[in-house]
Amino acid sequence: MVKAGFVPYFLTVEEAAGWLRTTKGAALGGLQRSEIPGRKIGGEWRISTAAVLAVFRGAIPGASTS
Repeated sequence: MVKAGFVPYFLTVEEAAGWLRTTKGAALGGLQRSEIPGRKIGGEWRISTAAVLAVFRGAIPGASTS
């Protein structure tokens, strides 16, 4: 559980999906298609908070918010 006001550096797929107001499946698909930058660590995806915000702003080439 994340404390109110605390912004983590890295998010899980579920957390990133929540930030982007989409499903876990849609976020996972975006990661697999390299539309959302992330890294697999120990078999689990981690996405930087900055990357999620950049995707939302349209600053990541090839990423779509439509």
